[in-house]
Amino acid sequence: GTEYLLELGTNGLVSRYLKKKVNCPRLIKENGVQYYYGVDGNLNSSSGELNIYKAKDETFELVKGNIRDSEGNKIEPHDCLVLSVNPLHIISQRYVGNQKTIVDGEEKTVTSLHVEEQYDGKRVWLWKSEDYPELWKDSHYKGNNEDYLHNNTICIDKDNNLVLNNKQANQILVISRTWSDDTHIGTIGDILWKIGGNRGSNYNYDVETRIKTTTEQQWYECHDAIVNNEGLYTLFDNKSSGSSRIVEFNIDTENKAVKNFNSFTYQSYRGRYMGSVDILADGIFLVSWGSLRSAGTPNIGIYDFKNQKKIFELKFESDSYSAYRVYGIKNV
Repeated sequence: GTEYLLELGTNGLVSRYLKKKVNCPRLIKENGVQYYYGVDGNLNSSSGELNIYKAKDETFELVKGNIRDSEGNKIEPHDCLVLSVNPLHIISQRYVGNQKTIVDGEEKTVTSLHVEEQYDGKRVWLWKSEDYPELWKDSHYKGNNEDYLHNNTICIDKDNNLVLNNKQANQILVISRTWSDDTHIGTIGDILWKIGGNRGSNYNYDVETRIKTTTEQQWYECHDAIVNNEGLYTLFDNKSSGSSRIVEFNIDTENKAVKNFNSFTYQSYRGRYMGSVDILADGIFLVSWGSLRSAGTPNIGIYDFKNQKKIFELKFESDSYSAYRVYGIKNV
């Protein structure tokens, strides 16, 4: 179908739009300018280029485009994190097939996740999932040359560590990262924490790096798992069955547990794939309900979940239409 980047006004009507593939869009505000960005190409393949836009009248104009990794390779569109536009500082990802990882002495062929940070066109570091064989054990997709992690979110925590959401392993990775704004030198290290994850005899759950979840807390193939500057994690829990949830929590690294956990649903709304959540104010959430939605589930909505109050909803004319991510923009 046709793809658009669009912005809604406070009246619920489209205020500007661009007929362009901007997969899994994100926002960054820099020097008073609001930028909108995403990667074109096809999801689940390293076939895209990053394009960055800003608002212009009733549309969006390209600011920087056709951006690849530091070696000129196309990138995978599920996520790309722009840390600054000028100079360009990004973290991107690629899915790379036919990579080898050694698990308990046995060679496995996987579609690996490669994550790269680049600054002003030069590589800062490259992280490869095949260098961590235990990640294969964490996944519930273990087929030959399988996309076994399927990362769909990249972000940075309050300590500048790299945070990745491994959908196929139901876990969030926190990876040691450093960066100096003065020298423009950074490093990537080992996995500090695995938050949540698959458990049982087929998996590698009981490890020192695991931040454990209860059965109630654990999510399934979630999307938009991010952490803010105060250490609050939020995610859209697609769930294997039943209503999708909006989840928020902090982590207790000393006790290796989740704390301050809350989850919210609305009626029986469900989106099996995609989905996002954005906190607009205390207790007020903007939600994309993703794709393959249950009957009656809108595309997006604003909710006061604590009072089970609907503030705004939008449903496109066809159930085949979906919104991958939505954000609230404060005009100040």
